[in-house]
Amino acid sequence: MSIKPILICNPDEDLLIDSQHFEIVDNPNVYNRLRNSGQLAKSEKVIIVAELNWEEKKLSSFQGFDLIKDIRLNLQSRNPILVLSHLPFNTFDFELKNFTTGNVRFFRDPSISFSTLIDFECTPFQNLGKCFREGLEDELHTFLCERLYSDTGYIDEESLELHDEIYSSNTDQLGIDIINKYFNKVINTFPERETDVYKIRTEFYSNIETFPKFSNQEVLRHIPKLKEKINDILPEEEVSTPQSNSLNNDIRFGEVLYVDSNDRFGNIVKEKLNSFGITSRLAYDVNEAIDILKHDSKNKITVLVCDNRFFNKEKIYNRKQSFHISKELAALPNIVNVITLCGLSTRKLASSAMQHKRMVIPMLKKDVFDTPWGLDSFCNTVKQLNVEAVSVIEKPSSFSGDHQYLYKVHREAKDYEQFEEDISSTAFYFVKKIVENGSIPKYLLPNISGRLGTKNHERNLENFRNILLARRFILGLCQLPISTVMRFEDYNSNVKVDRKDWWYIMYNALKNGELKLNLDDIDEPELNMAFNRSLKMSLKRNYNWQVSKNYALTIEEKNWLSKEAINFAEIQISE
Repeated sequence: MSIKPILICNPDEDLLIDSQHFEIVDNPNVYNRLRNSGQLAKSEKVIIVAELNWEEKKLSSFQGFDLIKDIRLNLQSRNPILVLSHLPFNTFDFELKNFTTGNVRFFRDPSISFSTLIDFECTPFQNLGKCFREGLEDELHTFLCERLYSDTGYIDEESLELHDEIYSSNTDQLGIDIINKYFNKVINTFPERETDVYKIRTEFYSNIETFPKFSNQEVLRHIPKLKEKINDILPEEEVSTPQSNSLNNDIRFGEVLYVDSNDRFGNIVKEKLNSFGITSRLAYDVNEAIDILKHDSKNKITVLVCDNRFFNKEKIYNRKQSFHISKELAALPNIVNVITLCGLSTRKLASSAMQHKRMVIPMLKKDVFDTPWGLDSFCNTVKQLNVEAVSVIEKPSSFSGDHQYLYKVHREAKDYEQFEEDISSTAFYFVKKIVENGSIPKYLLPNISGRLGTKNHERNLENFRNILLARRFILGLCQLPISTVMRFEDYNSNVKVDRKDWWYIMYNALKNGELKLNLDDIDEPELNMAFNRSLKMSLKRNYNWQVSKNYALTIEEKNWLSKEAINFAEIQISE
């Protein structure tokens, strides 16, 4: 493979005079050849002349953005890129305040630098390295692929910025300028959708009741719908981040917790499991193991391995360890299979542990450690139990079809843990505020009407995560006493509240942000559609964690309720 920098340019470019210094790419055929061979992705330096005039339109955008997007998003290259142009750098309107030709959003990528062709031609080849910036770190590269190079991600980011600027603006006139700037950005970025954007802008203004005057608070309520409409008109994206770059394998394949006070055996097992691609953790004794399991709110640990009998530090027999752990596990919502190592009758051992309804696989310790293929057989058993546990975790009984698939994608995403923390804290905040005040701002509420089966996978995941937030919000409300939920209605404690009325209040809280019955605004088909089809929740259940622990919920929801259910009763009601 050539170590020359790759120069992407037009066939008649003046730079070809110095072609001995570069790997020249002057047409789509050469580009595709280097692309498919992997040479383009591995090249440490790539130079793109912005004003390409190739026949393939998708590789010939005015500022070379399509090529950069392909290199970053499809080829997963993190290496620096230099953009050359006949136009001077200071002529670009990077803030996109006005209408201008060309898509320059890629200049937000910190590893992309710019030079005019004149300056570049005057630069000696030995000083070429000074024209390039540092490459991207993995985390930043992933973020840029999701929020800059992805069209929907870019619109999401711009919409968040719009929300923040409107929220912090001091005057309504300043809000108008911010909105105009937003629409200019969209038109400049997607000029082929200019007509559609103009229609959306006109409709947006017409929905502002105080138009031509603007209220910033009213504008904020319309931003989520505006973002959806912009996303709906975007061209279908042909590129996406490779699946291998978006999976969190530690979560997907689960972890093994090995309990043994003997470090020598523990390290042998850990090393062997690692050779099978299985992540493992060590615990010194049963108490440490139980503490680890209680704090495993994401159910990363799917298999636990321990001795049947436990000897304390004085080497005195203490208790049946596997029986004790199985009893503690029965009180947790986590899915964890147990392997117990023993020298006793396996049938009797399995029977005693199974009374706590946990899968326990007994294995003779001498078979594992004293036979040639014992550890290999042990690791294969662990791997099988891992797969079975993960399969149960990723397929909650309440989910099917798109919901089930997107739940798996959600758990495997790199930002899974951050999103789960956000969902949990936001849902608790919603419940707390609606109890205290009787309402929360409607524009903060998650939208559960987004489709899950579109060709835009990022939007599907975003819509599904809105559903997860909505479910968490409803589950939190279901933990409240009936008197708290009904405090904004004429409530007689001697009259039993109809189950349907209860769910009308739950849905009105989700739809309008109010703890009120509101029968006039919500009809029964809408109620059934929201819970049965979108949220996948049954109107026949009350989902109160103090009443039952056997609801069809996700592992994250069960752990959240186990942790927070008691706290909902302590929410202070302001008079």
